[in-house]
Amino acid sequence: MKKIIIFGGTGDLGKEICKFFYKKGNDIIFTSTSKKKGNKFLKSIYRKEKNNKIISTICNVLDEKSIFKTIKFAYGKFNNIDMAINCMGVFNYDIIKNINYNSLVKCFKINALSIFIINKYFAKNKIKKKYLKIISLGSSSAFDGYKDTISYCGSKHALLGIIRSLNKTLYKKRIINYCLSTGSLKNRMGRKVKNANFEEFIEQKEVIKTISYIYDLDVRGVPQEIFIKRC
Repeated sequence: MKKIIIFGGTGDLGKEICKFFYKKGNDIIFTSTSKKKGNKFLKSIYRKEKNNKIISTICNVLDEKSIFKTIKFAYGKFNNIDMAINCMGVFNYDIIKNINYNSLVKCFKINALSIFIINKYFAKNKIKKKYLKIISLGSSSAFDGYKDTISYCGSKHALLGIIRSLNKTLYKKRIINYCLSTGSLKNRMGRKVKNANFEEFIEQKEVIKTISYIYDLDVRGVPQEIFIKRC
């Protein structure tokens, strides 16, 4: 049994990740943007007969103090964290003439800068086991770039760069970051993608299988980035 915190646990992919690892018998804390949304999902997934725990908590990713409180809360409940999964992300089309600085910064905070803050506060805690794994959902947009998605493509590219630097910075802290980059997924965010065949998008279960693979790895010599994309 492992202790896992899932940031963005009430999004489409976050919910499926929560269900998967909860069914496997792990203790789970997942974050939501509102108490109502978190409790609704918790009620749908909780099973009295299971011995492992699943707990909902609110986290405002735009607020550094909120991220700090979330991690502090997780350590208070579980004493130790084995893995963190960062599913937080926003995708919007942005015509360049309509982009403003505030919307650009907000997108970068959610998609990229939040992982720096998460690592910052995990690094303040002693890693009691071999190491802490932190998996963040990246995007093929970090490499390809697409029309009218400047803030999304830029922020996902920034996420990859931040993760590479964090791994070198936090090596002695025994914190390992992984960037799991994917093509468009079959979920609500995927339906926003224009001029593409939704039926050819990647199934969420394929992403979860890859996260499960990282979960089971017991070595440090693994790629810091994994890319899932349709051929």
